[in-house]
Amino acid sequence: MREHWTLDSDFIFLNHGSFGAVPSEVQAYRSSLCKEMEAQPVRFLARELPAVLDENRAALAAFVGCAQSDLALVPNATYGINSVLGSYPLSPGDRLLVTDHEYNACRNALDAVAQDKGAAVDVVELPLAPSSAEEVVDLVLDAVRAETKLALVDHITSGSALLLPAKEIIEGLHGKGVHVLIDGAHGPGHVPLNMEALGADFYTGNCHKWMGTPRGCAFLFVRPEHQDWLKPAVVSHGRNAPLVDGRTRFQEEFEWGGTTDPTPWMCIKVAIDVMGSMVAGGWPEIMERNRALAREVRDFLATAFSGQDGVSDLLLPSMVSFRLPDGKSEDLHLKLVDAGFEVPVMSWPPNISPVSTVPGGESGRVLRVSCQLYNDFSDYERLMEVLPSLVDAPL
Repeated sequence: MREHWTLDSDFIFLNHGSFGAVPSEVQAYRSSLCKEMEAQPVRFLARELPAVLDENRAALAAFVGCAQSDLALVPNATYGINSVLGSYPLSPGDRLLVTDHEYNACRNALDAVAQDKGAAVDVVELPLAPSSAEEVVDLVLDAVRAETKLALVDHITSGSALLLPAKEIIEGLHGKGVHVLIDGAHGPGHVPLNMEALGADFYTGNCHKWMGTPRGCAFLFVRPEHQDWLKPAVVSHGRNAPLVDGRTRFQEEFEWGGTTDPTPWMCIKVAIDVMGSMVAGGWPEIMERNRALAREVRDFLATAFSGQDGVSDLLLPSMVSFRLPDGKSEDLHLKLVDAGFEVPVMSWPPNISPVSTVPGGESGRVLRVSCQLYNDFSDYERLMEVLPSLVDAPL
């Protein structure tokens, strides 16, 4: 499968989760779009672009299970989260809810909005490896207060690599009158998605991680009842541009934030088709193959990491995280790079102020590996041949 990508053959790439990797066929298609754009920039951007975006948004809507009118294209999930948080009506004394596994950039956005609007943030502490989905749901719901208005919840956590029971969390929070923003940065192409069935008020996800699009391609799903008041982080022509061809004000405002390169958005349909054609069973087989490899890797790593069994199948996506002995995360990461492995080592708990440290400037840390079609089990065996000597402490 590796022949479908242009990854450096001198490296074992175990970090698909950070920035994805674009298949060579999608790279070639994007290159052809760039040539078209440079041949006729005005025709491409001013006259042809809207119809092409409509076509790609429709393909994406079918892929994630919603009406295309409820989707807007955005550059990344962080932008989507900032837009929702910045627009959400908060008053002094209101409360926001988030877990301690939330991605640092998005937690920063939440804290900034809370500070600006006089709201408070309640942080749910989740185990690194919860015993069950029910434990996660109970911990989140137990943290709700009467003043809680909005919860920011991961679909798949970043550092800890947990597939959270999003549907059950959403239903429980809605039952308590709380709106839900799902950080689905890792969701599209990673797990099956159906926005309508999931029921979140807002869901933002990257297409450039697991779907195979070029970077700078994501979406924001917003239920119709919230679209009138939700505004993008950047205000531009869409605020008062004429609406044509069935496009909504919501889409116009989000999809033209000033001049940029739209070609990543224009690759959505091609990426869905290219990735889906790599195996006979299409996207369902891709997702199951990746998660099956992750289960195998989890069991293998559990034999090496003392006292850690890993998370249950239900909470395991196509990434696996294990706790490492305390130490300096970046030092170990660079040692692994020198040994020919691209694999992230992250501080744990996440580096959200105040930073959790241990004596000597070291901190808790986790190793996270990703599983994509170009990986096979031998990649992880080779990792474990070198990791113990680099950690300088018993695993």
